[in-house]
Amino acid sequence: MADPFSIVAGTIGIIDVCVKVGVYLRDIQNASGGVEGELTGLAQEIEGLLSVNESIREVSKKEQSLFSNYKFADQQNLRALWQHAGQLQNGCKNNLDMFERLLMDIIGPHGPKTAGRIDGIRKQLRKQSKDGQLSQIRLKLSTDQAGLQTLLSVLNLYVSVYNLEERRH
Repeated sequence: MADPFSIVAGTIGIIDVCVKVGVYLRDIQNASGGVEGELTGLAQEIEGLLSVNESIREVSKKEQSLFSNYKFADQQNLRALWQHAGQLQNGCKNNLDMFERLLMDIIGPHGPKTAGRIDGIRKQLRKQSKDGQLSQIRLKLSTDQAGLQTLLSVLNLYVSVYNLEERRH
């Protein structure tokens, strides 16, 4: 199996950034009375990434206890899948870090709460200037989530098939 520590560390890193970004988005929503469509979509992507990474962490725990019982060929396949999951997590973490920086640029020095009318206008202008980047980040995060979800499904399938084979014997 791929280095379990790196999978767990990658998962924890992604969960940490997801939580921070989620808090920023909720603060913006509370301060503005509502989040525009793009930010709402990004918030949903963040929640989805958080969920899929928590699931990956759980499957990783199950997998570690079963790994030595798998056939050699299955072990090799699983190693490759976990390595791919680690690579996807690294890319996802980079995209989340980029999103966090972009969000901090939009929020500005006064934080998520609007400090007066001029600050609100400035935030809106900064957001409008970053709309293209927000769309790109949303697409990347959606792709990351889909890739991680697919790998999670395959890994879950391995665990399920192994459990079925064990019950037969």
